[in-house]
Amino acid sequence: MAPSVQGEWIKVEQKGGQTPGPRSSHGIAVVGDKLYSFGGELTPNISIDKDLYVFDFNTHTWSIAPSKGVAPDVKALGTRMVSVGTKLYLFGGRDENKKFDDFYS
Repeated sequence: MAPSVQGEWIKVEQKGGQTPGPRSSHGIAVVGDKLYSFGGELTPNISIDKDLYVFDFNTHTWSIAPSKGVAPDVKALGTRMVSVGTKLYLFGGRDENKKFDDFYS
């Protein structure tokens, strides 16, 4: 659900695609008309995957973004993600034993 301009919560329709599935402790950011979701956990301290999921607000569908370079470590939970212009930045995270200060774009 997302707040509308009037301050009312409205459930956003998801029409399928490659959905990220349930998770917590993930990073999320918006660039233009797309929402990006990375990492997270379903079971405490056990990360789900290292795919970058994309929700298109126009089509209401999910996909997995193609990637180049070395993907951020799959064990990073609680990663923070922000967008600046058209770039995404990921910082930090943790696993059951360690905290990370890795920084990716």
